[in-house]
Amino acid sequence: MLGWLGVLPFLLAWAAVFTGYEKVGLPLFIGYSAVILSFLGGIRWAQALAGQLPKQDFLYSVIPSLFAWLCLQLRPELALVGLALGFAGTAYLDTSGRPLNAPIAFITLRLRLSLAVISLHFAVLCTLSFIN
Repeated sequence: MLGWLGVLPFLLAWAAVFTGYEKVGLPLFIGYSAVILSFLGGIRWAQALAGQLPKQDFLYSVIPSLFAWLCLQLRPELALVGLALGFAGTAYLDTSGRPLNAPIAFITLRLRLSLAVISLHFAVLCTLSFIN
């Protein structure tokens, strides 16, 4: 339930953009996206710290935060694409590339949440293209 509640700020920020309040909704969407992408790296950090993943996974755990920070420096459209790619990359890494040590229910939830969040990034992009 908490995972899906975490999607709510994305939806609300997209709704703001969709209803013409892009000057408020867009920075909220991009900022929240960067925070959540950083949080996903923190999951890997915690598992590496607990010895549940190899020590080299510390490197993989900081990449989402650094990438999110870089995306914050870009034009909004590029930031949205970059952050969506960041969510896709962490989903791949956490499930296939260097899987997390987590129950299958968590991995399934992570994939579903990632798909929802990535879809919302593209919904915001499409909305922006109609506005401009």
